[in-house]
Amino acid sequence: MARTSPIASDDALRERAERLAEQTQSTSIAVLRSGEFVVDCSRPLPASGSWAVLQPEPVLEPEPPPALGLAFERMTNGRMRQDIASAHKSIVSMLVACARDRDLLTLEDSATQYLGEAWSRAPREVEATITLRHLLTMTSGLSNGLELEDPPGTRWNYTLGPAWHLLKRVLPVAAGIGLAELSQEWLFGPLGLTDTVWDLRPGMTYPDGEPVEVLLSHAADLVRLGQLVLHDGRSGDRQLISTTATRDMITQSQPLNPAYGLLWWLNASAGVQLPSTAQSDGRLAPHAPADAVAMLGALGQICLVVPSHDLVIARVGGPSGGPDALIGLGLLDDLWRRVVAGP
Repeated sequence: MARTSPIASDDALRERAERLAEQTQSTSIAVLRSGEFVVDCSRPLPASGSWAVLQPEPVLEPEPPPALGLAFERMTNGRMRQDIASAHKSIVSMLVACARDRDLLTLEDSATQYLGEAWSRAPREVEATITLRHLLTMTSGLSNGLELEDPPGTRWNYTLGPAWHLLKRVLPVAAGIGLAELSQEWLFGPLGLTDTVWDLRPGMTYPDGEPVEVLLSHAADLVRLGQLVLHDGRSGDRQLISTTATRDMITQSQPLNPAYGLLWWLNASAGVQLPSTAQSDGRLAPHAPADAVAMLGALGQICLVVPSHDLVIARVGGPSGGPDALIGLGLLDDLWRRVVAGP
C-alpha cells in the first residue's frame, strides 16, 4: 500500500515520544517501524499504585487505592505495567478470533450456550437471541446493568457494564482451559510478551459479585500485539490468527457505527459514533491515515496500527489532560500529530 504522508525520522520519533511522555503522564510509549523498535520509552513512577479515573494525580502505595481506578505495578526490570482499561477489549477480540480458528465457537452462537440462562436481566426469549457477535460489536441491546434497552442488533451502545466482559467467561468454557492459560498458549507466549498479565479490577464486578478481569500491560508488549494485526495474524513463520479472522476484527462490523469493528476502532470512515455523544461527521483521528485501526482505553491507553506506514505506536499511562476519560480519544490524534507526522 502506498504511503499517504511522510513520517518523522527515527531520531525525531524518539525525541518527540520522550517529550510527549513527559507532558502527558505517560509511563511507556513504544513505536515499532518496519518490524524494528524505534522507540521504547519508559517513565515508571516511584511505586506501584493506581490512577483514579476522576482525578489527575496517581495514588501511590501504601495509600489505599481509589474505589475505581487503573492499577499499575512497578516491576524489577524498570518497567511499569498497567491496567490498559478498554484497550484490552481488542485483545479479547483477538482471543475470540483464536477460538474461532480452532472451531471452538462461532460468532453466531448464542451467549447463553456458554453462560447459561439468566446471565442477563433481559427476558429469556430475547436473551437467547443475543449472540457473541452482538457482544463483540456493542449491539447487544443491553444496558450497563444488563437490562434490555433495545432489540439486539438495532442500536450501537458503548456499554461500560459487564456485557462485553462476559466474553472472558465464554472463552474458558469454549476452550476448556482458564483465561490466563489460553491467553499464554494462543498469543502471549508465541509473541514473547513479558509484561502482560491478567488481573482483577476492584470496583467493577459481574452480576454474581466477582470482579471483572483486566489486563496489565506495557507499551512495548502492546505494539507486538498490534504488529500481529498489521501482519494479518502472522508472527514470523506462525499464523497465530487466520487472515480472515484478523481482517474481520478491523472491518466495519455493523451499519450503526462505521468506526467500529469487533472491539476495534477504525479510522477509515466519516460518521463516527462515540460513547455518550451524537454521531460525528469526521473520522476518529482526522490527522492519521485512513487505514489506521486502534485499541483505545480510558485515560489514553492506546495502540495505533497503521498498515500504510508499516508502523505501530502504543502509549500507556495516566490522564493526559485531554478528553480521555472513556476511550482515550483526545490523545489518539495527538500521538500521530506530535510524534509520528513528518518531516
